[in-house]
Amino acid sequence: MIKTAKSVIQKIKDYLSDTVFLRLIGAYCVTASAIKLSVLTDFTDLTAYANVPLLAAGVIFLAVTLLFTLIVNKTKYVNADRWLLPVSFGAYTALTAGQIPDMWFVFAFSCLWAVLFYYYASKGWLVVKRPFKKGKALIAMAVAVTAVVAVLCVQGVMRYRSFSSPNYDFGIFCNMYYRMSKDLAPLTTCERDGLLSHFAVHVSPIFYVLLPFYWLFPRPETLQIAQAVILGSAAVPAYLIARKYRLSNLRAVFCAVILLLCPAVGNGTNYDFHENCFLLPLLLWMFYFFEKEKYVPYAVFGVLTLLVKEDAAIYIVFFALYAVLDRKKVICGAASAVVALGYFAAVLLWLSKAGDGIMTGRFSNYIVNDGGLPEAIKNVLADPAYVFTQLFLDRNGVSLNKVLYLLQMLAPFAFLPVAAKKPSRLLLLFPMLLINIMTVYPYQFDIGFQYSFGSTAFLCYAAIINVSEMKPVPAKTALCTGLVISVLCFYSSTYHRASDYFKKYSGAPERYAVMEAALDEIPKDSSVVCSTFLLPHLSDRDEIYEVEYHDPASAELPDYVILDANYHPDDSRREYYLLGYREEAFVSYRDEELLIIMTRPADAR
Repeated sequence: MIKTAKSVIQKIKDYLSDTVFLRLIGAYCVTASAIKLSVLTDFTDLTAYANVPLLAAGVIFLAVTLLFTLIVNKTKYVNADRWLLPVSFGAYTALTAGQIPDMWFVFAFSCLWAVLFYYYASKGWLVVKRPFKKGKALIAMAVAVTAVVAVLCVQGVMRYRSFSSPNYDFGIFCNMYYRMSKDLAPLTTCERDGLLSHFAVHVSPIFYVLLPFYWLFPRPETLQIAQAVILGSAAVPAYLIARKYRLSNLRAVFCAVILLLCPAVGNGTNYDFHENCFLLPLLLWMFYFFEKEKYVPYAVFGVLTLLVKEDAAIYIVFFALYAVLDRKKVICGAASAVVALGYFAAVLLWLSKAGDGIMTGRFSNYIVNDGGLPEAIKNVLADPAYVFTQLFLDRNGVSLNKVLYLLQMLAPFAFLPVAAKKPSRLLLLFPMLLINIMTVYPYQFDIGFQYSFGSTAFLCYAAIINVSEMKPVPAKTALCTGLVISVLCFYSSTYHRASDYFKKYSGAPERYAVMEAALDEIPKDSSVVCSTFLLPHLSDRDEIYEVEYHDPASAELPDYVILDANYHPDDSRREYYLLGYREEAFVSYRDEELLIIMTRPADAR
C-alpha cells in the first residue's frame, strides 16, 4: 500500500515537471488574450472587465490546457511544450503592445520576457539546430531594413502631406534645399525671419550629399524618404562589426535589427528630417573600418562625420580617447583627436565671426558670467561632484525625464553597453552622457528628437563588443531580451505613429488636395508669410516667412499672408495677424474653412 502510494506520488511529481508548469502559464496567456479580444478596450480600463464571467474564463483555461496537453502527447515534435509558452505569451504581448500607455510599462513588461529567456537559455533550449547561413542572414537583413524604412517613409511622407510638419525645423530644410538646388547656397528666409545662410547657425556641409537626389526629385518628401534610407543603412555596418567580433550570423542579425528598432532610431524622426541622421551610419562605418585596421576609409568616414554638424567633433574626440586608452592605437587616436579638435576650433571661429556662435546656452548650468565654452569645460573639470548633481536635472529641477531617457537608450541593448569588462570601454558611454544627459536643454534628452543618433551608434558598438565576450547563457538572454524590447518599443510608438499619420491623411484626402491646390495658385515669385504647418508646402520660393515670427509692422511687407484656418496656438494672436495685415491694405480674396489667404493689391506692392 505504501509502495503504491509512493509510486503514485512519484508519477505526479514526474508529471508536474517544468514543462507542465510552462504549459499552464501558456494556457493562462491564451485565456487572457481571449478575454482581451472579447472586451476590445484599453486594458487600463477596469470597468470593461466587470462583466467578464469568471466561470467562462475558467472553462477556457481548462480547455486550452487540455488542448496543449493533447498537442504535446500526440505530436512527434518533442519540444512542443517548450514553445507553447513563448507563442502564447507572444500573442498576448502583440495584443497588448498597441495599448501600452508609456515606455515605463514597456520596460516592466519586457522584464517578464527577460526572465523567460534566461530560464530557456539556462536549460539549453535557446538553440538553433540548423546553421543560420550567410544567405539567410542577408535575406533577414534585407527584410528588416525594408520594413523599417517603409514605416519611417510612411510616417515622414504622410506627416508632410497631412500638413503636420512645421517650419521648425522641416520648413527650414525645405527652403534651404530649394535655394541650394538653384545656386548651391544654403540660404533660408524662414529660419531667422530674414535671408541667412543656414551654416551661420549650424555648419553642416553633409547636406550636399543629398543635393543630387533633390535635383532629381525636388520635393519635400525626398528629404523624409532620404532620412529613412540613411537610418536603415546603419544596419549594414552594425552587422559587419558583429561578424568582425565573431558573432554568429544569427546573432549579428539580432544586433542589426535591435539597432533598427530601438526607440532612438524610430522616434528620432518624430520631427522630420535633420542632418543628425547621417551620424548613425557614418559613425558605425568608421568603427567598422577601425576594427578592420583600414585607416584610409576610417579617415574618410571620420571626416564625413565632422561635416554633419559642428558638435560632431565631440564623437570623434571620445572615440580617439577610446582608441588610445582601450585599444592602444596611439597614433590613430592622436591623429583623430588633433583633426577633430582642429576642425572644431575652425568651425567655432567661423560661427563667432560669420554666424550666431555656438549654442552654449544648452549647457548654461555650467556657465556663469557669459564665460562660454571654455568656462563650461573648466567648471566640469574643476569639480566632478557638481557634474553629478546636474545629471538628473532639467530647467525645472529634479526630473525623471533623464531616467526614462537612459532606459529608452540602454534597455533595447539589454544594458550591454554598461556590461564592460574593462573600465576604459566605458568611454563609449561618454558621448551620451555629455551630449544628452549633462545638458539642461530638454530636447537633447528627449528620445523623440534627433539628438540621439550619434550616441546610439556608440551604444550599439559597445553592446556588440561586450556581448561577444559573454558566456552563452547571458549572451543569448541579452540579445533575445533586447530584440523583444526593441520590437515592443517600435510597435507601440513608431509603427503606431506612422499608422496614425496614414489614417489622418487617408481619412480626408480631398481636404488636403484642396489645400495643396489653393497653395499651388500662389505665384512662385511672390513673397509669403504663412502659418507654420503651411510653410513646408510653400517653401519653394525665395521669400517665405513664418507668421508668428514676422511682425506686420515690418518695413518689408509680403505679397501674401496665408493662415491655416483650423490651426493656431492662440486665437487672439491670429486675430492680431489678421487685423495687422488688413490694416496694411491687405485684402482677403479667399476666406474659407481651410485657408485664409490675404494679398496686397498689385499697385501697392
